Amino acid sequence: MTTTIPLNACVKCEALKHWVGSQQFSSAIMRVSIHRATAAAVDRIAPLFDGYRVFYHQPSDVGRAKAFLSDRLSKDESVLYFAVDDSTADAVGFVQLFPSFSSVTTERLWILNDLYVAPAARRQGVAKLLMNQARDFAQADGAKGLSLETDHDNFHGQALYESLGYVKSSAYRYFLSIPKKAH
Repeated sequence: MTTTIPLNACVKCEALKHWVGSQQFSSAIMRVSIHRATAAAVDRIAPLFDGYRVFYHQPSDVGRAKAFLSDRLSKDESVLYFAVDDSTADAVGFVQLFPSFSSVTTERLWILNDLYVAPAARRQGVAKLLMNQARDFAQADGAKGLSLETDHDNFHGQALYESLGYVKSSAYRYFLSIPKKAH
């Protein structure tokens, strides 16, 4: 079943909590469908994933993007949703989740690791739709919650996350970079 509602209204509606599977939204500007990715969708998503990596100052490498996504999806190591502009059939954004667990609460949680919208599709509610789909998935999965990290200067992203109910963590975070072994 396909549901079509105005994109701007959809961004604010609570009905998203109850939608599962392929979703469709429309506005005068863009008609967007949200789909759960399988390995068969990698060729459509890889250019976006490459753009995401380039945004974070990595060299462009679509082959590497395809290989990474193929591995994650074929091994069920991630859940990825992507947005499609239905008028062009172009993938215009994606969100990728990785599973994790809380040993303290003994519950599953999901790490919202990647969110990207193509520049031409920004400011039209696509990121919010993808974020809401991630939330709906985690909720349906019985997860404790969603966790994400973003750059300290990603003010647009931070505003989006906070508008969706995410709370900035005051907990200390640490990261250990492991050097690559020389071969």
